[in-house]
Amino acid sequence: MKTETSENLENRIYVSSLFAAYGSLLTENQRSAVSAYYLADLSLSEIASEEGISRAGVSEALKNAVAKMKEYEEKLGLLEKAVSLKKKIEAVERILDPEARLAAYTKLGEEIKDGI
Repeated sequence: MKTETSENLENRIYVSSLFAAYGSLLTENQRSAVSAYYLADLSLSEIASEEGISRAGVSEALKNAVAKMKEYEEKLGLLEKAVSLKKKIEAVERILDPEARLAAYTKLGEEIKDGI
């Protein structure tokens, strides 16, 4: 059973991953707010004080930024593709036979070249 804390942590990790993939597509204000809140772990009040805006303004910037990054992920699927690729690589690494591992890496390389 997930606790509120573990769900919050999972959400922070997810948003941080979204930010790594799509942060450059956000406005400077959105980037600053997401970075301060999710990466530097500053409170809304701390960010508001630093940026010279209201807590509500920070909250709105965060909400809009997260929504925008989720929209990008729905359309582009970069995180989903990265997770899928990581699982495939881990599966290949577990192959003990060197020839079979090489064949699997070759096949994976072709999939990557073809756009997975």
